[in-house]
Amino acid sequence: MDIDILSINNRRFCMTSLLRPPILNTLRIWSENQGWGARIITVSEKEALASVRAPVVAMSVYTPSAPASYRVAEKLRTHGKIVIMGGPHFRGGMSAEAMGRCDVVAESISEHKWGHLLDDIEAGRIAPGAHSTHKLIDPEDNFRYPADYRRSVNDRSWYQLATIPTSLGCPYGCEFCDPLMKGKYVDRGIDVIIDDLAEMKGGVALFCDATFGLNKKYTMELMEAAAPLRKNILVETSIARVADKELVAAMARGGVKALEVGIETLSEGLNKHGSKKNHQKMMDTIAMVHDHGILIQGNFILGLDCDGPECFDKAYEFYIKSRLDFIYANLLTPFPATTLYRRLKEEERIIDHNWENYDFATVVHRPKNLSPDQLHDGYHQFCAAAYGMGNIARKVTRAGLDFGLGKQTALMALYHLYYHRVVGKMISSAPRRKPGLAFLEPVSES
Repeated sequence: MDIDILSINNRRFCMTSLLRPPILNTLRIWSENQGWGARIITVSEKEALASVRAPVVAMSVYTPSAPASYRVAEKLRTHGKIVIMGGPHFRGGMSAEAMGRCDVVAESISEHKWGHLLDDIEAGRIAPGAHSTHKLIDPEDNFRYPADYRRSVNDRSWYQLATIPTSLGCPYGCEFCDPLMKGKYVDRGIDVIIDDLAEMKGGVALFCDATFGLNKKYTMELMEAAAPLRKNILVETSIARVADKELVAAMARGGVKALEVGIETLSEGLNKHGSKKNHQKMMDTIAMVHDHGILIQGNFILGLDCDGPECFDKAYEFYIKSRLDFIYANLLTPFPATTLYRRLKEEERIIDHNWENYDFATVVHRPKNLSPDQLHDGYHQFCAAAYGMGNIARKVTRAGLDFGLGKQTALMALYHLYYHRVVGKMISSAPRRKPGLAFLEPVSES
């Protein structure tokens, strides 16, 4: 039999446009290992129905794409398709929302359970047109990436980065996040990661690991093994990890050319991953990362309970003065499976229940120290300044001076232009609110 593995892009934020989530490749490999034909399709809602050919469709659903996914699922079922739904939106009991909307819903999955599901479909035990929805869950967290994941690293569009998973889980308990295998951290194994990297065509790969470097010994051994391949590697980690000079030096030797770190907020009240908000220490860490020839991005969340009206200016000024090469800032978004969502719901602070607006750029909750209008206006004006062409020109010029006119500077320019387009689309199409705050003026680097 054949299966189409479908991911619907949200109308404002395309979750899979630049990077293909490893779960899509994983489902394809698991299906092929069962003898099924499998295709991965990432399209808009409007294109979805015409793109599907297989009798079975598995849909990977993020919260902002959930309403569109439900609409597509309903149409597919009327055409006699068996529809399986899973993904981040259904964690933490949210599978109840999908009952009656699909044939199977998975809160979590493993290769063993996926194989049994395909067997049941092939044997006719799950058939199209059924009134009840089967529920799948992997309570023992048996999910693992395929040992032969390397088969998928080159299955992507020309403009997409190769994604290579290096770990599973996250040991931290941030209330705004609900990661796969929360509370755990499982290294994938150096040999299989190096096999993936060696198989990869092209020179740039993203290592998928929310806290890369958490296991220092393992990370340094991985970087030593990766060095002879001379690949350009992008990683995500925390500011606490990159404060370790020995670890950063190992990353540089292994081919890490850019990393992103979770700063979240410059306000007091949120210390994550052992990182205190010492602004000068963070600036010194950024300078040290640059000294090792690595670009660095800072990730911020605006609208946390510890944030007041000054949070936008603080983040913007830090972005300029610290010489961060990139910044990614989004609005606090209480996704439904998180502790944050449950708390804000109990406090009656959720003001928007349309999942399509849970896109990182729309205010969906009532902040503690800001009005919803202040958060909306401050964020949109922050984006207009931070992602404006003037700032892009300054940042790319600085990168040219620091790193020369090579791949890193070119990568930085392309990345900035990409986010200029994506963020511009998000803020221009988000629900409107009246203007409230003055435009953020450029801050000089000094």
